[in-house]
Amino acid sequence: MAQWFLAKPTLQDEQEAMQMAQECHSAGNKPIQGGAGLGDIPYAEWLAKVEAADRGENIPEGYVPSSLFFLRDGECGRIFGVVSIRRRLTPALLNNAGNIGYSIRPCEQKKGLATVQLGLALEQCKAMGMERALVTCAKENRASAAVILSQGGAEDEEYIAEDGCVIRRFRVATGTRIVLRKPSLANRA
Repeated sequence: MAQWFLAKPTLQDEQEAMQMAQECHSAGNKPIQGGAGLGDIPYAEWLAKVEAADRGENIPEGYVPSSLFFLRDGECGRIFGVVSIRRRLTPALLNNAGNIGYSIRPCEQKKGLATVQLGLALEQCKAMGMERALVTCAKENRASAAVILSQGGAEDEEYIAEDGCVIRRFRVATGTRIVLRKPSLANRA
């Protein structure tokens, strides 16, 4: 049985992380939600940027300190997803992005891994001192809304972005991981 955990990225993750980024980009997922630009610049440069953001250093205007993790399986060590946790919110993040952004690599979607990853991210939020996290998704993204609701999300007011996209906003208590089903990894690569 898989032992899921979140791990901060390292230089040793380059090949696997870049494969995941390429897979996401090929599937039309650009930018990768929660990926902080993964695959858009050389990996070592990306890693330095992510590590600086985790320390709260060199934060570009409009951005906030954040911690990025890969979803990994303790059995095979493979990267299955990426999640970014923003430790505070600007007015723009309060409306559009929330505290948590995440993606599961396309070949591993629809197996329950987003639920696992969000649950683990909420545990991290609790460890960072947050009592509640704001998690958002586009109104038409019913799968993401279902994941957020499965983790105890309470829907807040919707927000209409400048481009007309309707954003659903959910408040979720941290620290209580709720997994309603076990991920199905029978077709693991």
